[in-house]
Amino acid sequence: MNRRYVFLATLVTFVAVAAVGAVSIGATSGSGAIANITPGNVKILAWHSTAPNPANWAHLGQLSLPVGSWLVTAHFDVYSQASIPTAVDCFLTAPNAISGHDTIELGDAKGINGSSMSLLALTNAPNGGSADVYCRLTDTAADRKVFARSVIVAATSVDGVTVTRAAPSV
Repeated sequence: MNRRYVFLATLVTFVAVAAVGAVSIGATSGSGAIANITPGNVKILAWHSTAPNPANWAHLGQLSLPVGSWLVTAHFDVYSQASIPTAVDCFLTAPNAISGHDTIELGDAKGINGSSMSLLALTNAPNGGSADVYCRLTDTAADRKVFARSVIVAATSVDGVTVTRAAPSV
Protein backbone atom coordinates (compact mmCIF):
# COMPACT_ATOMS: atom_id res chain seq x y z
CA MET A 1 0.00 0.00 0.00
CA ASN A 2 2.86 2.38 0.82
CA ARG A 3 4.32 1.83 -2.66
CA ARG A 4 1.08 3.01 -4.26
CA TYR A 5 1.22 6.31 -2.36
CA VAL A 6 4.86 6.84 -3.33
CA PHE A 7 4.04 6.06 -6.96
CA LEU A 8 0.99 8.36 -6.89
CA ALA A 9 2.96 11.19 -5.26
CA THR A 10 5.74 10.79 -7.84
CA LEU A 11 3.24 10.78 -10.69
CA VAL A 12 1.47 13.92 -9.41
CA THR A 13 4.82 15.71 -8.98
CA PHE A 14 5.91 14.72 -12.49
CA VAL A 15 2.67 15.97 -14.04
CA ALA A 16 2.87 19.26 -12.12
CA VAL A 17 6.49 19.87 -13.15
CA ALA A 18 5.71 18.97 -16.77
CA ALA A 19 2.76 21.37 -16.84
CA VAL A 20 4.81 24.24 -15.39
CA GLY A 21 7.68 23.46 -17.76
CA ALA A 22 5.39 23.41 -20.78
CA VAL A 23 3.96 26.79 -19.86
CA SER A 24 7.38 28.32 -19.25
CA ILE A 25 8.77 27.36 -22.67
CA GLY A 26 5.75 28.49 -24.65
CA ALA A 27 6.20 31.93 -26.20
CA THR A 28 3.25 34.07 -27.11
CA SER A 29 4.65 37.56 -26.68
CA GLY A 30 8.30 37.38 -27.66
CA SER A 31 9.74 35.54 -24.68
CA GLY A 32 10.79 31.94 -24.11
CA ALA A 33 11.20 29.26 -26.73
CA ILE A 34 8.86 27.83 -29.35
CA ALA A 35 9.12 24.88 -31.73
CA ASN A 36 7.27 23.05 -34.46
CA ILE A 37 7.92 19.49 -35.56
CA THR A 38 6.89 18.11 -38.95
CA PRO A 39 6.67 14.33 -38.52
CA GLY A 40 7.02 11.86 -41.35
CA ASN A 41 8.68 12.26 -44.72
CA VAL A 42 8.58 15.17 -47.17
CA LYS A 43 9.60 14.68 -50.83
CA ILE A 44 12.24 17.10 -52.02
CA LEU A 45 11.76 18.43 -55.55
CA ALA A 46 14.34 19.21 -58.24
CA TRP A 47 14.26 22.84 -59.33
CA HIS A 48 16.74 25.12 -61.07
CA SER A 49 15.93 28.44 -59.37
CA THR A 50 18.59 29.34 -56.81
CA ALA A 51 16.35 31.34 -54.46
CA PRO A 52 13.83 29.59 -52.19
CA ASN A 53 10.37 29.85 -53.66
CA PRO A 54 7.23 28.41 -52.03
CA ALA A 55 5.78 27.66 -55.47
CA ASN A 56 8.48 25.23 -56.55
CA TRP A 57 10.78 24.30 -53.65
CA ALA A 58 9.79 21.65 -51.11
CA HIS A 59 8.40 23.36 -48.00
CA LEU A 60 9.69 21.20 -45.16
CA GLY A 61 8.51 23.09 -42.10
CA GLN A 62 7.22 26.36 -40.70
CA LEU A 63 7.18 28.08 -37.32
CA SER A 64 4.99 31.09 -36.53
CA LEU A 65 7.02 33.79 -34.80
CA PRO A 66 5.50 36.34 -32.43
CA VAL A 67 6.80 39.92 -32.48
CA GLY A 68 10.37 40.00 -31.16
CA SER A 69 13.95 38.97 -31.78
CA TRP A 70 14.65 35.29 -32.30
CA LEU A 71 17.48 32.81 -32.81
CA VAL A 72 15.87 30.29 -35.17
CA THR A 73 17.27 26.83 -35.85
CA ALA A 74 16.13 23.97 -38.05
CA HIS A 75 17.34 20.40 -37.95
CA PHE A 76 16.31 17.43 -40.09
CA ASP A 77 17.56 14.30 -41.80
CA VAL A 78 17.68 13.80 -45.56
CA TYR A 79 17.98 10.46 -47.30
CA SER A 80 18.02 9.33 -50.90
CA GLN A 81 16.18 6.58 -52.73
CA ALA A 82 17.80 7.69 -56.00
CA SER A 83 20.46 5.62 -57.71
CA ILE A 84 22.43 8.72 -58.75
CA PRO A 85 24.35 11.29 -56.71
CA THR A 86 22.60 14.60 -56.08
CA ALA A 87 22.93 17.74 -53.98
CA VAL A 88 20.29 18.96 -51.53
CA ASP A 89 20.16 22.76 -51.25
CA CYS A 90 18.24 24.19 -48.25
CA PHE A 91 17.35 27.58 -46.80
CA LEU A 92 15.88 28.72 -43.48
CA THR A 93 14.07 32.02 -44.06
CA ALA A 94 12.63 34.46 -41.51
CA PRO A 95 11.54 38.13 -41.47
CA ASN A 96 14.42 40.65 -41.54
CA ALA A 97 17.02 37.87 -41.45
CA ILE A 98 19.94 36.74 -43.51
CA SER A 99 18.73 33.29 -44.53
CA GLY A 100 20.44 30.23 -43.15
CA HIS A 101 21.75 28.13 -46.04
CA ASP A 102 23.48 24.80 -46.54
CA THR A 103 24.06 22.31 -49.34
CA ILE A 104 25.00 18.66 -48.92
CA GLU A 105 25.97 16.03 -51.45
CA LEU A 106 24.30 12.61 -51.35
CA GLY A 107 25.98 9.73 -53.17
CA ASP A 108 24.39 6.97 -55.20
CA ALA A 109 24.02 4.32 -52.48
CA LYS A 110 20.25 3.95 -52.84
CA GLY A 111 18.33 3.63 -49.58
CA ILE A 112 21.30 3.90 -47.23
CA ASN A 113 22.54 7.31 -48.25
CA GLY A 114 21.58 10.01 -45.77
CA SER A 115 22.79 12.94 -43.75
CA SER A 116 21.61 15.44 -41.17
CA MET A 117 21.25 19.14 -41.85
CA SER A 118 21.13 22.08 -39.46
CA LEU A 119 20.36 25.68 -40.36
CA LEU A 120 20.47 28.89 -38.29
CA ALA A 121 19.04 32.39 -38.69
CA LEU A 122 18.77 35.46 -36.47
CA THR A 123 15.68 37.59 -36.95
CA ASN A 124 14.20 40.77 -35.62
CA ALA A 125 10.52 40.31 -36.43
CA PRO A 126 8.82 43.65 -35.61
CA ASN A 127 5.52 42.37 -37.02
CA GLY A 128 5.98 38.69 -36.24
CA GLY A 129 5.92 36.35 -39.20
CA SER A 130 7.12 32.86 -39.91
CA ALA A 131 10.35 30.93 -40.18
CA ASP A 132 10.27 28.50 -43.10
CA VAL A 133 12.52 25.69 -44.33
CA TYR A 134 12.75 25.17 -48.10
CA CYS A 135 14.84 22.59 -49.97
CA ARG A 136 15.48 21.58 -53.57
CA LEU A 137 17.53 19.02 -55.46
CA THR A 138 20.05 20.10 -58.04
CA ASP A 139 19.66 17.04 -60.27
CA THR A 140 16.29 16.53 -61.99
CA ALA A 141 16.93 12.78 -62.35
CA ALA A 142 16.63 12.49 -58.54
CA ASP A 143 13.33 14.45 -58.45
CA ARG A 144 10.96 13.10 -55.76
CA LYS A 145 13.41 10.36 -54.79
CA VAL A 146 15.03 12.26 -51.92
CA PHE A 147 13.19 12.84 -48.65
CA ALA A 148 13.48 14.90 -45.49
CA ARG A 149 12.20 13.54 -42.21
CA SER A 150 11.69 14.70 -38.63
CA VAL A 151 11.94 18.41 -39.42
CA ILE A 152 12.27 20.53 -36.28
CA VAL A 153 12.10 24.32 -36.46
CA ALA A 154 12.74 25.99 -33.10
CA ALA A 155 13.21 29.57 -31.96
CA THR A 156 14.60 31.04 -28.77
CA SER A 157 13.81 34.61 -27.80
CA VAL A 158 16.83 36.91 -27.52
CA ASP A 159 17.07 40.48 -26.17
CA GLY A 160 17.95 42.00 -29.51
CA VAL A 161 19.39 41.21 -32.91
CA THR A 162 21.77 43.19 -35.07
CA VAL A 163 22.60 41.46 -38.33
CA THR A 164 25.41 42.78 -40.51
CA ARG A 165 27.17 41.36 -43.53
CA ALA A 166 30.92 41.35 -43.14
CA ALA A 167 33.16 41.26 -46.18
CA PRO A 168 35.27 38.11 -46.29
CA SER A 169 38.87 38.66 -45.21
CA VAL A 170 41.59 37.78 -47.67
